[in-house]
Amino acid sequence: MLSRVVLSNVRPGQAISAASVLCRFKATTSSTQADDDVADVKPFSALPGPKGLPFVGTVFDVIKNSSRMNKMIQKRHETYGPIYREKMGAINAVFLTDVEAVEQLFRQDAKHPRRIDIEHWIQYREERGLNKGLLMSSGEDWHSLRRVIDKHMMKIKTVESYTGEFNKVVVEFLDRVSRIRTSDNELPALGLELFNWSLESIARILYEKRLGCLSDDRSEDTQVFIQSSHDIFETTRKIIFLTPRAARILRPFAYRKHISAWDEGFRVAHKTIDERIREIRETKEEGEHVGFITHFLNEDSMSLKDVYANISELMGAAVDTTSNTAQMVLYELSRNPHVQDAIYEEISRVVPPGEQPTADHLKEMHYIKAVIKETLRLYPTGSVVIRILQQDAVLLGYQVPKDTMVWVDLYGFGRLGRHYEDPNTFLPERWLRATRTVSPHPFSFLPFGFGPRMCVGRRVAELEIQLLISQIVRKFKIEPVSMEPVEMKTDLLLLAKDQVRIRLHERD
Repeated sequence: MLSRVVLSNVRPGQAISAASVLCRFKATTSSTQADDDVADVKPFSALPGPKGLPFVGTVFDVIKNSSRMNKMIQKRHETYGPIYREKMGAINAVFLTDVEAVEQLFRQDAKHPRRIDIEHWIQYREERGLNKGLLMSSGEDWHSLRRVIDKHMMKIKTVESYTGEFNKVVVEFLDRVSRIRTSDNELPALGLELFNWSLESIARILYEKRLGCLSDDRSEDTQVFIQSSHDIFETTRKIIFLTPRAARILRPFAYRKHISAWDEGFRVAHKTIDERIREIRETKEEGEHVGFITHFLNEDSMSLKDVYANISELMGAAVDTTSNTAQMVLYELSRNPHVQDAIYEEISRVVPPGEQPTADHLKEMHYIKAVIKETLRLYPTGSVVIRILQQDAVLLGYQVPKDTMVWVDLYGFGRLGRHYEDPNTFLPERWLRATRTVSPHPFSFLPFGFGPRMCVGRRVAELEIQLLISQIVRKFKIEPVSMEPVEMKTDLLLLAKDQVRIRLHERD
């Protein structure tokens, strides 16, 4: 059987085309073996998987269990193996958990890789006359926007320049923590507080202004934006496997709530952007440390409608993802005091007392980076990475046609013993060269995706989390309220099902 992905113009029944593709891999496959592999190639219809109803497949089962998609996919792989096929209403997908096949899949991405298009999100923008931003665009439109945004989100020196603003927000967050802790030192509503920290942080570099998310008296618009962000993800999970027309009929309440959440989110975002544009035009701000909106306007790299679309999408995408990862880091630190001690030793050694960590300090702080990687191994914010094939493929011995959606199971990867020793143990040392015994396969760890469509906010998110966690650990000892393990759920993103509860004790 094939142990890798072979991409070519292989149509069902075209053994000659398959043979010509396999010949490209002579370095790893003998001609005799290639002939055997060609004989073993099976049609798309032979892929294993759950058998659902005609036309709709397993959509009703998937909708019923949509909040458990991470577990459901994991169970499916245990039943059907490293590759299976499932029709889920409007989505017909192949699920993949073989790391070598995944490597070949991503390494042969085209110039403009295709990800899943969330039809409801695109239709909303079309009906409201809104442009699609980076997250919703594809093809050359996506590529053009990506080149502009990469300058501010992916260049290391540019991202490092945000350290001062992010540190200011961390100070505000720690002050708030000290104010709102209960008498027994518990931090109430940890998830919400981290969401507010993340929203305030990203707003500082997008708008270069304070939103007041960490104040005791938040504006009504800030609270509306926070709620709309949560509602968009929650309702998308409920309707994503239905077409917009079917969702209106079969899940009317969720569909109306979904549209309302977008309306409110865009209303607040556009209002904030308009206020910032007026300030920019009045003050004519220039320089290296202005916000994104100023850059976009000064560079004349985007139309106003593109500015609305991209700032709004970056705000929405950057908040839940970062705050949820930070929450799971704190969850694991509360349960692993020796890991806390190692972070405390590191920041005490690298950062002088009374100073805040800088970008240069962080370059010497390897252990905290390992802690974040280990957290993302167990709790990837997106439990899957999705590609839509841009040419026909042979996946693990099965023909898979062009335009098929392939789901790569990140959640399952992180828990497979063949990829990680003792996979259920939180062990940051596995990421440190000095202490690891086995180097994990790089394609078993893809929390930010891979290649041209790698998460545009990766470096910003990592910087935010490193600064937050290092300063929390320097100020507080973290304890769990309960040692009961947290259960995860899927609301489009991978989230803790119940509130993570921790206590924060001031260090002496």
